[in-house]
Amino acid sequence: RLEAGAAAERAEEQARARRETARLKGELRKAREETAAVEAQARADVEAARSAADARASSAIHAAKAAHAVARTEWEAELEARVTARSAEATVRLAAESAGRRAAEIEVVVARLSNEMAAAAKAADDRLALELSSLRAAQADASRSIIADRDALRAQYLDAADARAA
Repeated sequence: RLEAGAAAERAEEQARARRETARLKGELRKAREETAAVEAQARADVEAARSAADARASSAIHAAKAAHAVARTEWEAELEARVTARSAEATVRLAAESAGRRAAEIEVVVARLSNEMAAAAKAADDRLALELSSLRAAQADASRSIIADRDALRAQYLDAADARAA
């Protein structure tokens, strides 16, 4: 009779242990599902942020290139007008002078204008390079920020998972 009571008590204890094990397994499965969902959402959030930063940087680069092209076109038109005006001035002056002297003056004007054009083109290219460098630095900062945010989210999730497990 004692053995039957002890066996019944063991059977009841084993049944409780099985129920508790089943409950804990269910909680573990649920926690794993929540973990997978949180990780998937974090990956999606990071990708969306990265895509948005890339799109903004690309848009800014395109805008800078377009602005540079417009500025360069305007500068070339202005330079062309100045070249035309100076050439006309040189032609009037040269009409009164000898053919040899005229050729020398034209060469001086053309050389000066070429130097101005080269210097202005270099300045415009340097401005574009500086703008592009600044945009690339901003894009790199945005990417680092996104990675830091992702790492912070991951750390929060792991802390929450550790707290849940405790």
